[in-house]
Amino acid sequence: MLELMGIVDHDPDQDKCVHKVAVDANDPAVQYIQHHTGVFRTLDHGRVWEEISKGLPEQFGFPIVSHPRKSGHIWVIPNSSGEFRTSSSGAFRVFKSETGGDDWRALTKGLPQENAYFSTLRESMAVDGADPLGVYVGTKNGILFGSSDEGETWRTIAPSLPPILSVEAVVV
Repeated sequence: MLELMGIVDHDPDQDKCVHKVAVDANDPAVQYIQHHTGVFRTLDHGRVWEEISKGLPEQFGFPIVSHPRKSGHIWVIPNSSGEFRTSSSGAFRVFKSETGGDDWRALTKGLPQENAYFSTLRESMAVDGADPLGVYVGTKNGILFGSSDEGETWRTIAPSLPPILSVEAVVV
């Protein structure tokens, strides 16, 4: 069982609800989690965790990925924590930090910003290892988005697939 020291919640059923883990490219002691109650970072292999959700529109979300070469570069997709767990305010946004979660910025160019109530799951985001890095996101609505510039711009790769539960990416 994973003990998350420093992550305290008022609901004991959610205290250990880790949605996804990402490890820093150059320092395995640095890890990030998307948790039921926020995004957290540890600098010491998980002994102490600090919340890094400030600047995100929602604390809740499922996917988190890290850059395979650049320390501190991480991407998350916040979702509303209500019954439907969709993108907040109907705007589908991926958030990126280049500072290990100290600050975040929304990456929206090419992503729908109106009536885009999309859900994403734990395994629905991936990076490909190319240079520049490709980032890919699939939704439960069956839409696959891709970026070939680390998330700065997005395009729809497939608009009408069945619900996407997992995304994997490789460079060939």
